[in-house]
Amino acid sequence: MKNRIILIVGFLLFAVSTYAQKSKKVQEVTIESSIQCGMCEDRLNDMFAEFWAVKAVDYDLDKQTITVQYNAKKTNEDEIRLKIAETGYDADELVAKQEAYDALPACCQKGGHHP
Repeated sequence: MKNRIILIVGFLLFAVSTYAQKSKKVQEVTIESSIQCGMCEDRLNDMFAEFWAVKAVDYDLDKQTITVQYNAKKTNEDEIRLKIAETGYDADELVAKQEAYDALPACCQKGGHHP
């Protein structure tokens, strides 16, 4: 009986330490962006779908923010900002790549949804 208890406690400690290590891998960053509409979300979702380090993305069009959960062992905040800028949108202080921005539909360009 004593051996069983020791075995169970050992297993629980191992499980907790493994969970703690996993949770440290996933980080979250909120980035101010120039997103305007659902089409902006679709374009970014297509880009993030190919970006294997990203786990989840949430958009707030009113605040013009993108919240990204990502695997910190595979990427970092700067790389995420760069990917957003390469898609045609500002990402915090990083300005959108001009060629990608020019290719956006009018509704996705700055002021496209605001009179």
